[in-house]
Amino acid sequence: MIVGRKGSGKTDALLSYRYGSQRHTSRYDPVIYFKANEAASIISTLINQVTDVVVDNYPPPTVESISEFWNNLFWIAVLRGILASEKGRSSEQYLLIQRFLSALIDAEEIPKNPYHLVISAIVGFKKNYATSDFRSASIGFFSAQERLTFSGLTIGDAKIAAQAWLRKNGHRAIVLFDSIEALDISEIHNKMVISGLLKAVGAFQSASSTAQFRCCVPAESYFSLIEMSSNVLKDFRNNQILHWHSSELLRICAKRYSAFLRIHSPESMKEFVEPFADFETRDSVLSFWRKVLPDQVPNTKERKEATLPYITRHTQLLPRHFLLIFNHIISSSIQKSKSAAPSLIDEATIIEGISRTESLIVDQVLDSYRRIWPDADAILKGVLPDLNKNIVGLNELHKVFNRSGAKKNIFRGVDNFDDFIRMSSELGVIGRLIERTENYATTAFEYGEPHRLLFTDIDTVCIHPIFTERYRVIVPEQKAEDYLPVYPLGTDPASADYRDR
Repeated sequence: MIVGRKGSGKTDALLSYRYGSQRHTSRYDPVIYFKANEAASIISTLINQVTDVVVDNYPPPTVESISEFWNNLFWIAVLRGILASEKGRSSEQYLLIQRFLSALIDAEEIPKNPYHLVISAIVGFKKNYATSDFRSASIGFFSAQERLTFSGLTIGDAKIAAQAWLRKNGHRAIVLFDSIEALDISEIHNKMVISGLLKAVGAFQSASSTAQFRCCVPAESYFSLIEMSSNVLKDFRNNQILHWHSSELLRICAKRYSAFLRIHSPESMKEFVEPFADFETRDSVLSFWRKVLPDQVPNTKERKEATLPYITRHTQLLPRHFLLIFNHIISSSIQKSKSAAPSLIDEATIIEGISRTESLIVDQVLDSYRRIWPDADAILKGVLPDLNKNIVGLNELHKVFNRSGAKKNIFRGVDNFDDFIRMSSELGVIGRLIERTENYATTAFEYGEPHRLLFTDIDTVCIHPIFTERYRVIVPEQKAEDYLPVYPLGTDPASADYRDR
């Protein structure tokens, strides 16, 4: 289970099985891919189909029986993948799988698309149950699912045949489920359906050595999903949370820039790229950027600040944010110099790059949480401009909230100050002050934590840099002492890895 925010690289991590050794990756056959770009229009239909089965069932099913149904649906996708293989077509296992699916799926051709396939399978299960002796005997669907027969075969028979086929051919099935992000958690009417799905995901891999299951979970709804789980320790025991350090993201940008130079300015490779050994170390990455960026730039209050932390703190440590900023800075520099050859980028280009992109980054953040916090922009507009500083005590923020229009108006999801803090923390608008020096304030933000960020009355709250201009937290006429640069943990590329805390 890969957990990450929108733009964190979840799908690339999901597909990372392709980048192993040839011997290792060739064993993954069949590969069942529930693609994200197909999920938006059909995942709700799938969930509703399962929900209808749950609602119609009497007695009410357990989470375990719903989980088993999800497990069966995923195995049906594996069965279809085996039928598409060129191997073992005359084997007893292959012919048994073909017989089972042909009886289950009432169609001239068994769907290849995994979404369409499992929806057709649900319909097949329901039709079979409706005319079975189990229904006549008032045995519920979920109690009967393992005993329903299709051309004399149960789903259990088909799964055993699939496992035998995979072992015989030296293969391992892999199911890639990149669909949960398309779910609107607020529209889920039966949480047991999601609880069963989470249990099935958590149990799928451990139940069989012949199949692996990987899925992406959006960090935006991660905590809501945890609340729906019937057993968090088991359901999320194999989760991997995607958090980045700025040095890693700077390496990605350096590699992309060097690939650009190799094509458009090969004569500059010897001076600007080759000395840094393909950016394999943090020092080589930082040395490269220091060669093309000035040491310092002036910040909002015209104080000099180290250039790399200045750039990186105007992100939420996501690859998408870094690429957006560096693409703008480098393309602007090329336009000014009329040459693709690298040269020292001036301060004005960097400041302009941040100014032009930070609002786009804010829009991306708000959009990724739109289903959860649909009125976030209006609420922030009602509160943040009245702060007049980017570092405040929690009690002071509470007073500003009470005076604001956000308290007086009706907004979806935000009824009180606690809701406002929850929303602002999830969006990465506010963080908790960790350490304050005369130069900057080191701050923990929830997007960099594996858990919810908690606040107490004695805490000091910091506003993330990307939100200060958009919501006029800092304006030119304010005093310099009312502003201190906020450095989210992981911002300084030369700092220790905050994830090791």
